[in-house]
Amino acid sequence: MIELKSLVLCDAATIRDGLLHILGAGIAVVWRTSFPDALLATVAASLEVSEIPEEGETHTFRLVGVRVGEEPEQRIFEAGLEVTVTSDGTSDHQSVPLVLNLSNAGIASEGRYEIRAFLDGEAVSAIHFSAKIAPDAPQVQQFA
Repeated sequence: MIELKSLVLCDAATIRDGLLHILGAGIAVVWRTSFPDALLATVAASLEVSEIPEEGETHTFRLVGVRVGEEPEQRIFEAGLEVTVTSDGTSDHQSVPLVLNLSNAGIASEGRYEIRAFLDGEAVSAIHFSAKIAPDAPQVQQFA
């Protein structure tokens, strides 16, 4: 059995010796001077696996970023990976840290966004954030 235990939008994250190191977690607003721009953020996640068969098992973890509040929703990115877990013979539980760098994912405009997490095809969680023009950013006048 596999469960998503944590999912955060952060400035950066790394994995070392099976430990998840997170910097600047809990981003709720992405401030930019103009749009379109890059997301410049990372998603850190932790999975817990129990009852691992001796031959191991493989799971799919997928993130889908969408702009919400408009019809139809605008998909901005999709990222994922396969996680293969094998028994270490000492425990029937394992914590699996994951880091997905979304720095190059694009944000088209100001608005509300959501990063949806799927584990083996099932929606398991979501991160909500907004993208806004920074208050001290120079304003660009657009002409029709």
